[in-house]
Amino acid sequence: MDAAGKSPFNEDAEKRFWSSCTSPARSFSCVGGRIRLIHGELFTIRLRILPACDGCCGRCSNTREYVPLSFHLIVFLLSGLTNAQIRYTISEELEIGTAVGDIVRDLGLELRKLSTRRIRISSDHRRYFNIDHKSGKLVLSDRLDRETLCDFSGPCLLSVEVVVENPLEVHNVDLEPPTGGKHIELVLKKPLDREQAAALQLILTAMDGGTPSRTGTAKINVRVLDTNDNAPVFDSSVYKVKLWENSPAGTLVIKLNATDRDEGTNGEVYYSFSSYPGKSPPDIDSVTGVVRVTGLMDYEESSAHELDVRAKDGGGQSSHCKLIIDVIDVNDNVPIVSVKSASASVAEDSYSGAMVALLNVHDPDTGAGGRVSCYISDNVPFRLISEVKNYFMLVTDDVLDRETHSHFNITVTAADDGSPPLMSSEVISISVADVNDNAPIFTHSFYDAEVPENQPRNTPVVRVSAEDRDLGKNAKIKYSLSSHADFFSVDADTGNVFTVRPFDHETLNYFQIDVTATDGGDPSLTGHCTVRILVTDQNDNAPVILYPVQSNGSIAEEMVPLAAPEGYLVTKVVAVDADVGHNAWLSYRIVQTSQPNLFSVGIHCGEIRTLRPFTEDDVNKHAIVVSVKDNGAKSLSATATVRIAVGDTAAALDELSGLSTGVQMDSDFTLHLLISLAAVCVLFLFLTGALVCFGRRKPTFYRESVSNLPVFPPTYSRRGYSSQCATLHDDSRSDWFLTTGSWKGDFRFGSGVIDYDAIRGKSVAPPKNKIVVRVSAPGRETQRAGKVFLK
Repeated sequence: MDAAGKSPFNEDAEKRFWSSCTSPARSFSCVGGRIRLIHGELFTIRLRILPACDGCCGRCSNTREYVPLSFHLIVFLLSGLTNAQIRYTISEELEIGTAVGDIVRDLGLELRKLSTRRIRISSDHRRYFNIDHKSGKLVLSDRLDRETLCDFSGPCLLSVEVVVENPLEVHNVDLEPPTGGKHIELVLKKPLDREQAAALQLILTAMDGGTPSRTGTAKINVRVLDTNDNAPVFDSSVYKVKLWENSPAGTLVIKLNATDRDEGTNGEVYYSFSSYPGKSPPDIDSVTGVVRVTGLMDYEESSAHELDVRAKDGGGQSSHCKLIIDVIDVNDNVPIVSVKSASASVAEDSYSGAMVALLNVHDPDTGAGGRVSCYISDNVPFRLISEVKNYFMLVTDDVLDRETHSHFNITVTAADDGSPPLMSSEVISISVADVNDNAPIFTHSFYDAEVPENQPRNTPVVRVSAEDRDLGKNAKIKYSLSSHADFFSVDADTGNVFTVRPFDHETLNYFQIDVTATDGGDPSLTGHCTVRILVTDQNDNAPVILYPVQSNGSIAEEMVPLAAPEGYLVTKVVAVDADVGHNAWLSYRIVQTSQPNLFSVGIHCGEIRTLRPFTEDDVNKHAIVVSVKDNGAKSLSATATVRIAVGDTAAALDELSGLSTGVQMDSDFTLHLLISLAAVCVLFLFLTGALVCFGRRKPTFYRESVSNLPVFPPTYSRRGYSSQCATLHDDSRSDWFLTTGSWKGDFRFGSGVIDYDAIRGKSVAPPKNKIVVRVSAPGRETQRAGKVFLK
């Protein structure tokens, strides 16, 4: 343009120029309205004029020709370095504050961090330039004059250093004030993409301003070289797969795929895992992207695995995707039974429902495989209850008896609901603690024992034994006597019963004592048994003659008629032995008689009978000594003297009186004679009265006084006790016996009860010459024992 602002081209030529720029082929892009290139969206033509431009208005100061105010940015980024080289083109004589370029953006910095990074210019030309911290642009701080700064003939480059701290970076920025001549440069308008167009063909047309204008063309072939500007791309950013737990090694998980649009090594993709949180990561083929199982995939360890997969090309570009593996649970875990709390023992008197153990049952599986049921056997007095999930209480369900079952091994079985179900068990040992709930029990309720009489004290009698089913001190038994402690003692530990003193069978021959067994519990329990002790007889008592009464100066009690036939019962010697059994069996023998072969005595009954009839040559008075002997091992004996008179009644009495006095009348014959006569007189008077009273009945002599009558020994038998082995019984069991006066008479023992009504019913008076004798035990108020009554 000229000074007036007009173009040196005429209007027609300018129209032709614009028509060529806007041809249908669209082969050029216009720079300053003059040139257009094919693929003008990628390239632009920069027209440089030698004189300096007058600023951003784009008008030349001398030619007034329109030129573009083009700031050409050439960034050379060196891989791996922080230093960058930036080049700006700027016209001279621009106003102060004119923006040269966006330095912050071109350096890849963040505007908001400029204050902390302390960006600044450090070079000889820093007076001309400054950085606006608000806008991030490089601006002029002083007037530029190309002729002053540079040689006219050559290019003019101003170099400045941009320093950035935190971290420290140094960047070179070249600023070029252009010359005034025309210089065309082909520059990129935007980056090329080889993947869209690998080759470009440009036609450059230049025309002058003449009339007619002349044009020239140039063909430019541009081959776009590949750079590694494309990272591998996965088909999906997230891959999800499901895999069975415990899948064997080598099982295919998934095949990943990533593509790279670059070519050559830049397009080759290699796969790998960036991270894996588990113990055994799966294997991935670096070339094919196939993922396979290498180790155990345990659902209980991790139900899902998230893997970061990296796809990297040969040029170093990489991309990532997520591979999520959901592990499908299988029933591969048995239930786990753990004892959280357990009592080693439980008291047998524990109430029903008392907790014995607390169990936790857990199954790591899920679903049906994780649902667990728990049970124990039915034959134990325990049961399981659950009030909290996965917790079971083992409680008592019945009465416990240590004596029946002292220990339990309870098997707790847990089973899941998987298919097939899995189960496990735990054994809990529980001891039943003893309580004192059992009293001592004797092996026998009754013990029978015998102890001989006359044994010394501490003689063993019997040993009682009791058992207690309890344990420990509850089963420790002590024995004691509940009665008869004056006669017996018991060892508290062994249960042996001993005598305290000697016993006399004839005084005390039977004991019934109670023995108590007491355990050591608190409170204590007791058991009882009865010990029946019989004091056995020893032959320590000689026979006692009851009849006839043995006393000095007594008269004979028996008279025998002279006409008595052979076998006539004269009398009976009655004797008793306080002993019992064989020791009380008595035998009778005549050891002395005044005339032999006249009388005999029954060896077992003691009856004295005649062996033959009497003759006139026989003496009228007889004294027979009868020996009574028992049947003991060392027999004891006693003797009885029986006085017998043969003849009529009066003469026999005289004979008996004379027999009783013996041969001691020689010294005082007169005195004895007087006494005898007095006695005969008294007897005569008595007999006469008796004859009158009883009429024709044969008179029988009896003694009114009972002082010489036989009585039972006081030690014979204890009062109220009846023994089958005793010789005689007490008064309540006394027997009656009858003795006849006839020559056919005999002693007959009755039952002890006389049926007087039956006798009266027969209307028969008692036979004559019958003697009724009742023998009673001692101790009665009336001494009727041994009396002889006339009937």
